[in-house]
Parts: sequence; C-alpha cells; structure tokens
Amino acid sequence: MAARRLIIVLLVLFGISVVAASIAPDRKGGLIGASDSDSTSTSSTALEPSEPTVASGTTLTARIDADSARPESVEGFVGDQLELVVDSREKGQVIEIGEFGVTEFAAPNAPAQFDLLLREPGRFAITGGEDGRIVGRLVVRARRSG
Repeated sequence: MAARRLIIVLLVLFGISVVAASIAPDRKGGLIGASDSDSTSTSSTALEPSEPTVASGTTLTARIDADSARPESVEGFVGDQLELVVDSREKGQVIEIGEFGVTEFAAPNAPAQFDLLLREPGRFAITGGEDGRIVGRLVVRARRSG
C-alpha cells in the first residue's frame, strides 16, 4: 500500500514538472515552444544569422564599476569577443545587458562576469539595481573594410 502511494506521488510530481517546464521561459527570453512571431524581442533574429558567423575580431577584456557616479563605456568592434567584468559594492545586485539577453549577479568580491560575441553595431545599456539604472554602456562599431 505504501509503495502504491509513493508511485502516485512520484507520478504527480513528474506531471507538475512537465507542466512547469513547458511554460517556463527559455534562456533566450521567449517561451519554450513559442514561435518567433510570438516573441517581442528584436534580438532573437539577430542571434540566428542566415549564414554562419565567424568571429574575425580580437578578444577584449574590460572591467567597469557599477557604483560609479558616471556610467563607464566599453568599446569594441563587430566580431570581437568581449570578456566583461562588472564590480559592485552592493550585495546581490542584478546586472543586465538586455539586448544580449544576459543577466548576472554582482556582490562585493564577486563581480558579474559576461562573455559576449559582439555581432551587431550599436549602443547597448548595461543596467543594474532594482531601479534598472544605467551602470555602463557597450559601444559596438562596425569593422572598417580594407
């Protein structure tokens, strides 16, 4: 009798986990199984180029302070690989680069770390804190040909 109850409880938990997994957002920001037309993110099309992307740039390393009174800028070119570290004196601060769909936590002695392939030119905000204030900017320029 106890074994039958245990099996029933396990089946119920399995069913709940299947439902939770089917409605949970994926790491790219959309719902799992949702079509691209359901997504409101403009970066989803940027992440799936029509031809393979080959990184032709260099590896950049940058460090910014999220507590700085004036947001710092990090510059790079399309094709560069950026290793960005964001320091914070605030405990458990959420650092986000929304256009890239990445979020990390920063705390004293535990900075947020991002590893990004810069695919498109533009200016991208690096936000932090509960209020979403801009703590830095990522400036990506098109590589000059020739």
